[in-house]
Amino acid sequence: MDSIRRNPGFFLVGTSVLAFVLPLLAMQARNFGHFLLRWGVGFLLLLALSWYAAIHWHRDFLVFEAQLIMMYLIIFILTIDSFHVIRKKHQVYRFIFLGAIVIFSLWTLWLMLMSYTIVTREEPRWIEATAYNVVNGIIGIAFLVSAILLRERSNRVVHMVDGVLYLDDRSITAFLSPQENRIVSAFLLEPTHHQTCSSLLSLLKGIGKNGHDNGLPPLEGAGDCEHCMDERWTASACPVYRNLKNRIADSKKYLELLQIGTIVPVSENPRDIKEKGWRLRFFDDIKCHSS
Repeated sequence: MDSIRRNPGFFLVGTSVLAFVLPLLAMQARNFGHFLLRWGVGFLLLLALSWYAAIHWHRDFLVFEAQLIMMYLIIFILTIDSFHVIRKKHQVYRFIFLGAIVIFSLWTLWLMLMSYTIVTREEPRWIEATAYNVVNGIIGIAFLVSAILLRERSNRVVHMVDGVLYLDDRSITAFLSPQENRIVSAFLLEPTHHQTCSSLLSLLKGIGKNGHDNGLPPLEGAGDCEHCMDERWTASACPVYRNLKNRIADSKKYLELLQIGTIVPVSENPRDIKEKGWRLRFFDDIKCHSS
């Protein structure tokens, strides 16, 4: 501060307040248009102030520009998902994440070069440079974390509310028949998403593992599995199992068509499917929240 020709105390305090207030105003915008306006105006204003300070007081104020770019990128990444303006989240957020990794790598490389100059004593102001590196390191970590969080939010969510299946905020119950809806719901209710023939029929009767109502509408015609299991009936000898197997196959087609997942048998031996059952497997960009 010895080289500052005039006392910038008011300027430093005022711009420090603006550096907190302007990003906060952008993040509190209620729609995407207002966000872009506040985000852009705040960024340009702080950028102009750093130039003004560098021209009138000291060139080191220019270092704030790199930090400003990173901070406003963090704000954009943390806020963009809340406005629901990107439909193909999985593809778009993946590219944003890859771009963020490139930026973070370049940022880290710059910090390593700065650290090298400090260690080799080529940087005469090593105290200021060390503080600069610490601040930039924190900003870099915050940027990487925000990119990872955005990448996680690219996953679509399958959940059930009051017996209605939703993919994100869209109901998919209409794409399934009543029986298929009950079958998919039964797989979702199970934490492991695994069902056998007998457990699935019990759930479809409306009886949970604890013997109480599980919230699913009962399936008419679901019979007793005792003789079927003891005598190892095949699908041709057990109409209930045959019907259930066909409904699972139809449910699998719709789940794959909607890019949600698939239903696969646990055992490769067809004779063991009835005892070992099936498992619902979601695709990589799908998360399940059962309720």
